[in-house]
Amino acid sequence: MAHAAQPHRVRSTRYVSDFTRFMDGFLEDHPEIVADRKRGWGIWWERLVDLKEQERVLADTVPRPPYNYD
Repeated sequence: MAHAAQPHRVRSTRYVSDFTRFMDGFLEDHPEIVADRKRGWGIWWERLVDLKEQERVLADTVPRPPYNYD
């Protein structure tokens, strides 16, 4: 049972592990998981950055003393 190669995965050899075949098949059968991963990525990583707010936060930051072992 051969599965279509995922566009994000580069395969330089013909060997495909059992786990990779399982995951390719599982994700093909459960597209909602792929959609959920993309949604989660957007929540955690693809945020708009307010540069003025970031400047304000950095300006208000008090540097920690060296060797602080709290």
